[in-house]
Order: sequence, then structure tokens, then C-alpha cells
Amino acid sequence: MTPLRRQDWLIPYSRAHHRMLVVAQVLKNDVPTYRGMPSTDEGRREYALHQYSELITLEFASVERELVSMAKRMGGQAARLALQVLKEQEDIIRAFEALEDAEKNELSERMNELGYQLASHVRFKERIFFMALQEVVQAQDNLPS
Repeated sequence: MTPLRRQDWLIPYSRAHHRMLVVAQVLKNDVPTYRGMPSTDEGRREYALHQYSELITLEFASVERELVSMAKRMGGQAARLALQVLKEQEDIIRAFEALEDAEKNELSERMNELGYQLASHVRFKERIFFMALQEVVQAQDNLPS
């Protein structure tokens, strides 16, 4: 299957996802420090928690309000994928909340796990969930009136 060009109505989500992938990279232990990004565990935690409150929670709410509700109305595969999106978002929210109180000796490992979890979630939404939504919308647009 040839990948579909990202439809205009999904572009703002993809832009937010790009920023979320930067957060994921900052959280990972095996990634070189990005220029201008914090390098200490405490600095990385502060940066991640700030991005969580300023970007990620807003993106999650928007996805739930707009795209998950759309997918549920579509039914079928889109609705099943929407449930996975919600489950993953709930898991990530819990991981960010746990990061706030993480002890210094466990902070690095928790951030690393969260970085991989966040990156995997973003890639799932971009490569699978969004593609499914686009295919349904495109099929509906091609139906005769």
C-alpha cells in the first residue's frame, strides 16, 4: 500500500507530534544531547514536565475530542484503533505523573522508559491511526452522492 499524503486536517497534529518526538528524544538515555536542550536528569525532567503541561496534555485532549470521537463514529478498524490511542495516552499520562515524584536514583530509567513509550505512541498515531482515518475519509469522499 502506498502511503497517503497527510491530509490538511491532520497537519496540526503531525506538527505537535514532531515536537513530542523531540521530548521523547530528550528523555531517552541513549540519545546524544540536543543543542540547547537540558542534559542533566533534573533539567530533562523539568523540560519534559513543562512540555507535558504545555503541549502533550493539549494534544491528547484535542485528539480525544476530535479524532477519537470521529473514529468511534466511523466504527470498525478506526474505532478499535481509537481505543488503543486512548489506552496509550492514559498510560503516558500516568508515566508523566509518576515522573514528578520519581526519586533521583530511579529518575533516569523512568525518563528513558517514558521517552520510548512516547515515541512509540506518536509513531502509532502517525503511521497507523491517522492512516486509517484518512483512508475512511477518502473513501467517504469518493462515494457517489
